[in-house]
Amino acid sequence: MSEAKHTPGPWTICDPVPEFDCRRIFAGNQYIACVGDSDHLTNQEADAHLIASAPDLLEALEDCCVIAKPENPPCCCPNYQPLPDGDCAEAKNGDCHIWKAIQKARGLDK
Repeated sequence: MSEAKHTPGPWTICDPVPEFDCRRIFAGNQYIACVGDSDHLTNQEADAHLIASAPDLLEALEDCCVIAKPENPPCCCPNYQPLPDGDCAEAKNGDCHIWKAIQKARGLDK
């Protein structure tokens, strides 16, 4: 499994601060992002929660993916097709939506 390059979680959302006009996300004391602006206030809360959950979501996907963590079979991919080595054929041929999401989160989907 490739080493995580993102700031480790947990990420939290701070209470809104009027002068920033956004929801700020932190990992401990480290600033991660500011989500929203005055034109998108209705989506800001949902976007902030989704972004703050990113490290947890990635970890959950990796935990259920045979390729990402071979020590944790079986794969939870709905189309799991085990190969003789236990790896998932769907992930190896690039058709697994879980593996695609993991690769995108790792910046390897280019």
